Amino acid sequence: MSKIDAIKSWIGMTIGISSYIAWIPTVYFILFGGTTIRTIIGIILIYQYFFATKSDLFRSFMGWLKPYNYFNSTNIIVEEELRDNKCLFGFHPHGVGTMGFSFSSFLNETLNKTVLGASRVMTTLPISGLFSKLLGATGVNPKNFVSYMKKGKLIKIN
Repeated sequence: MSKIDAIKSWIGMTIGISSYIAWIPTVYFILFGGTTIRTIIGIILIYQYFFATKSDLFRSFMGWLKPYNYFNSTNIIVEEELRDNKCLFGFHPHGVGTMGFSFSSFLNETLNKTVLGASRVMTTLPISGLFSKLLGATGVNPKNFVSYMKKGKLIKIN
């Protein structure tokens, strides 16, 4: 891997890790920050909760960074060939903070078309949820899940 690719993957991983821990300084600044920082955070949170959706630009940028190249190897293990519709992909390890779940979208065209079903905690955490929504994550709940299944969508859950 070239130095440029190593730097790009490091930046991608930094953004990825930041997306999982960004809520911690956000809560701190909401509690102890000045009026200006609280106003800025408030505007960002209003955007996150009411307007943020999947961003093809953000997804393209993250794909260009290739954060998965940070690791020595990256594997997708499948039991059968990936189909273009009516599939449910489960990911391991499970939990709120698993980056392989979202970064795998950049490894394969079929996985790039999936709906990211994420924990509602992840999509509502301040700032962290914004990153999730920009990647296309939606809260996993019965209504969303059934709707996507009826439409024959590819669904990725964690």
